[in-house]
Amino acid sequence: MSTTFLHTVIDLSLRQIIAPDGKEVLVCQVDANVPILLWCQGPSEGDGTDYSVGRALDTNDKLYLEIRPFDLLIKRCADSICFCVVAPNDVEESIYSIKRIEQGKVVSDRTPDGAIGKVSKGLRYEFDLQICSLTQSYRIETVPSEDCILGKSKIIYQQEEG
Repeated sequence: MSTTFLHTVIDLSLRQIIAPDGKEVLVCQVDANVPILLWCQGPSEGDGTDYSVGRALDTNDKLYLEIRPFDLLIKRCADSICFCVVAPNDVEESIYSIKRIEQGKVVSDRTPDGAIGKVSKGLRYEFDLQICSLTQSYRIETVPSEDCILGKSKIIYQQEEG
């Protein structure tokens, strides 16, 4: 077994396009540097080669994605989307940050403010909820901590067989 550092970067944005029939369509675009799986796919069903997902969302449509180590829940509300990022966390500090980008510039860079608590089987998770409009995009990114630089972290290191 070898240990590799996982630095996950996810870019999320909205686009409005005009379909050939003249109808406006709101497209949620998610790009990542690791494979993206729909929750309905198991590891054997997804081939692990999708690094970009663009999906038209009607009002109240939902999209559930697994982008390790994150789970991403996206819901369309009017002309915006709400998204929730959930990540396992067994340390006190946050393992990721969320940057809000407007007109190509980072206007906000923050760590999640969601509760870190015990869920089933004693696992701990942290989460954050954001609203994204057409003028914004977001970057969700793992944050290396001092622990990660000086030693192994249980969160953003992954054991590989081989």
